[in-house]
Amino acid sequence: AEAKSRRQRLGLLLCDEDLSHFKPSPSPTSVPSDHGENGCEGVVVISIGSSADLSQSCHNLYAGLRRLDQAGVELSVGHLAWPAEGLGLALRDRLCRAAEGQVTALS
Repeated sequence: AEAKSRRQRLGLLLCDEDLSHFKPSPSPTSVPSDHGENGCEGVVVISIGSSADLSQSCHNLYAGLRRLDQAGVELSVGHLAWPAEGLGLALRDRLCRAAEGQVTALS
């Protein structure tokens, strides 16, 4: 709601499994335009791969962050439901550092 009231571009950095919440479901490798192709006008949705494949998610994370930057996203929401160990911990740590400490957990 805050992003919409101030007209900020919202970016969603998701796992493949989370994409089904957006209609129509975008291709995991595409970045929808700002014209509502993903059912959410003004929202850029990027998948970093399956949450079951942490290696793939790690591989795609930096590219996803760069794509959100290039799209001019001002507010980002990311998937943080990875294990708190190994590659899961590395993914969570990198996303938190990208957020510069401004992290809010949603339930």
